[in-house]
Amino acid sequence: MTVVVEPDKLTLPVSAGTLGVGQQYVLVGTLDNGQGSEALAFRSDNPAVASVNEQDGTITAKRIGFATITATAYNAALDDPDLIKAFSVAVVGAPASVRFAASSLSLAIGQTYLLPGIVPTGTAAGMTYKSSKDSVAGVSAAGLISAKKTGTAYITVATHNGKTATCKVTVKKAPSSIKLNASSVRLGVGNTFQLSYKLTSGTASTVGFTTSNASVATVAPDGLVTCAASSGSAVITARTHNGKTARCTVYAYAAPASVRLNDWFLDLGVGQSYQLSGGVYDGLGTDVRSITTHYRFSSSDSSVVSVTSGGKLLARKVGSAVIELKTYNGLSTSCLVSVAKAPSRVTILYLGTSVNNRTGTMYVGGTLQLTAEVPAGAGGGYAFASSNSRIASIDKFTGLVTAHRRGTVTIGVKTYNGKTAKCKIRVL
Repeated sequence: MTVVVEPDKLTLPVSAGTLGVGQQYVLVGTLDNGQGSEALAFRSDNPAVASVNEQDGTITAKRIGFATITATAYNAALDDPDLIKAFSVAVVGAPASVRFAASSLSLAIGQTYLLPGIVPTGTAAGMTYKSSKDSVAGVSAAGLISAKKTGTAYITVATHNGKTATCKVTVKKAPSSIKLNASSVRLGVGNTFQLSYKLTSGTASTVGFTTSNASVATVAPDGLVTCAASSGSAVITARTHNGKTARCTVYAYAAPASVRLNDWFLDLGVGQSYQLSGGVYDGLGTDVRSITTHYRFSSSDSSVVSVTSGGKLLARKVGSAVIELKTYNGLSTSCLVSVAKAPSRVTILYLGTSVNNRTGTMYVGGTLQLTAEVPAGAGGGYAFASSNSRIASIDKFTGLVTAHRRGTVTIGVKTYNGKTAKCKIRVL
């Protein structure tokens, strides 16, 4: 003879849920004497929205709205809170589509990955999952994928109203190593750096990131590092699912306090290069350009003037562009660059008259001002030089000649693109 103890308490797994129109859900109740739904009676207060099978607790969502499903134990007294439980149902629209967060995925043998189906906001659906090749990658009722052996399988999710999505799963061997794109990085407080990784060829794994000192540097699940202090260091560790690791040390610095470029305006010729000079300074006035993560150069039109990460310009075509030096914390300065066509020739002038291939006379201790001219519409830099600066020297930029002792010298000028002109000076 079996004696059944009267139950004292009813438990439902959840107290509320959301269903899509047409979806079914089995509400399972458990009594403390071991009995289940067979000892319960179910009722809906709004069957037009959500009906329920009185015997087995199967709820069917019928139209958008709200309903309360009540489960009552067979021995419950009226309004007994321990043996009468309510389940609130919100019925929303059935989805017009379903998708996965990824259309393809690479996993290693033995690895698991949760990939639930996603429906549009404001809708809900019951979902079932299926693998095209369970021997390669299986999938649970909740969308948990289990990689079993190398190969390819397609995981499909189907909603209760027939919408489907598929993800291609490639199962590979587990990696024997992992490498990061940087072994160390210097960052100013508040700055960020994106870590990326490379696994052993032909392998796959998920990768997690951790920090040794979150007060100095934090790291997001995708490897984005954020510097949280103005001094100190932290080690960021990347770890595969099978325990392989790689590390990057983050050194923290104060943020830049000012920036400067020595040039506000430049006139270049097509094909000419130019190194910008200036500085990025901390609060103590120290130039910290060596911390390259502090700043970046950019061009408003790279087709006219391009700029390298170190501030070297290259004039590419006629036009103008603004070169900006900007720090990660918003400080900036700029230089306007005007680009003219490259010169086809150059002329040495004295008092506005060409002296190309001519000879002039000076006396020891005297000075003479030469200039250079390129054709109209051309631009770019040029420089003067003397064949013997002990006899007569010349300022390479201004063209001012100074006579030092008797003799004859050749004075030349050369444009950035190799065009030249010469004259001679006899010092008496």
